[in-house]
Amino acid sequence: MSRGYESVFKDRFALTEPKPNIMRTFDGFFKDPIVQVLLQNSNLTEIQFESLLISLLGEELVGKRLSGQERVKLRRERADLTRGSFNRTVGQARSNVVASIYTILLLGYVGVFESPELEPFLEIASRVKAHLEQRKAPSEAITEEELRVTRIIAEELQKGIADLVRGGRRRGL
Repeated sequence: MSRGYESVFKDRFALTEPKPNIMRTFDGFFKDPIVQVLLQNSNLTEIQFESLLISLLGEELVGKRLSGQERVKLRRERADLTRGSFNRTVGQARSNVVASIYTILLLGYVGVFESPELEPFLEIASRVKAHLEQRKAPSEAITEEELRVTRIIAEELQKGIADLVRGGRRRGL
């Protein structure tokens, strides 16, 4: 049975144990080349992504139940940020994620994912997942080889997305 991206994500960043420096953990998310490519091409803004991570994973990172104001304090850029603004951003992020899931379900339902044009993209997605399963927790030093492989996968992902868009325009996607 597949552990799925959630489990791999939690294992990758060792989220079951509280971290003394939460900000460094969140900065690590945004410095990962694969996260950068995926975020750049997703339906989420960086602020929405960060707020969603805090909303979903903040308590695990801190190791205790968080109040709304404590969640706001976990944001990297939080000048004059209110709980209401934070909650609106989380709501927007969740709506975008739900819309993306419906889009994937719709495309799968009508058979688009069976198109040979998407095969390279799906192969890259499998490589990303396999790469995440092999990565160590960020508390351990990441080797130059791991960093090199991460950059290669990020470049392949970016190229695959660009190729998909070019091919999709030809076919009217």
